[in-house]
Amino acid sequence: EEKVEAVLLVFMDEEEIVKRYKQAHAAKLMHQVCLGGLLEHVVSLCGLIDHVQQNYPWLNRDLLIAGAFLHDLGKVHELEYERSIDYTDCGKLLGHIAIGLKMLDRKSQDIEDFPFNLKLLLEHVLLSHHGQLEFGSPVQPATAEALMFHLLDNADSKMEAIRQALEETEATQIWTDRVRAVG
Repeated sequence: EEKVEAVLLVFMDEEEIVKRYKQAHAAKLMHQVCLGGLLEHVVSLCGLIDHVQQNYPWLNRDLLIAGAFLHDLGKVHELEYERSIDYTDCGKLLGHIAIGLKMLDRKSQDIEDFPFNLKLLLEHVLLSHHGQLEFGSPVQPATAEALMFHLLDNADSKMEAIRQALEETEATQIWTDRVRAVG
């Protein structure tokens, strides 16, 4: 628990990361496409984690909360949004999962005696959060926490895409436009 908090604080102590994290979009097209969208997504995930914890108290809450904070951390360097939202060169070439993994690796080295197993579990949540290889995850979830995190992340992003579509739909319309995130 103490080391999970330490790794999060290492990121929050860096002014530039905090600034970009507060401004970042959660995605370019699918969900929470607005300034601060990433933070909205993370806060929503933390709320979902607390609800799930009531049904599954044996899950490691600290790992799930850290996963919420870290899973899309790479988006602070993947996307640019000063004039319009687009991918950076780094985002196009590496993607947010690889960027976030590199950031976690670098920052965890700054923490004395950071447990190898904890780092491995955090890395796995980051690497598997899209759930399937065809959706960009290099690996599929292989722990209970990684699977639960993927399910929550997937649900939150899809429900937000639906909410946005409903908000944009005229009161006289029966149907929303097609919502790509849910097919």
